[in-house]
Amino acid sequence: MEYQVEELTPLKRKVSVKVPAEEVNAALSAAISLFKKDLKLKGFRKGKVPSHIVEKRFKKDIYSQAQMDLLNVHFNKIFDELNVEPIAGINLDIKQEFERDKDFEYSFSFEIKPEIKLPEYHGIKVKKRKITVSDEEV
Repeated sequence: MEYQVEELTPLKRKVSVKVPAEEVNAALSAAISLFKKDLKLKGFRKGKVPSHIVEKRFKKDIYSQAQMDLLNVHFNKIFDELNVEPIAGINLDIKQEFERDKDFEYSFSFEIKPEIKLPEYHGIKVKKRKITVSDEEV
């Protein structure tokens, strides 16, 4: 996985990610393994359905799950490497479909906490006003 970070504003970042086909295939294989683990299909023992049949039959669900898993892994890795924590939702922009044996490109943007620099406040002298209340005011 390769990524580039753009600073759109002091609080907003955009990350463009390129995922090689090998990583896409690995994510799909992991998702298929999870699907077929407890799958029962007529003519096959539980959990022994061939991967290509599982992929063909449940393609939409498998690809969706693999894409979400891959995105979550990438988000966590990128946020750790950048040492940032998004404060608002992540805006995802998928540039192409998630397909076997093809590279996958996407980008996402997010906002971060602003850096607040407080001025030195130790040693600042404050004048106290002496307030007196007369008996008439009470």
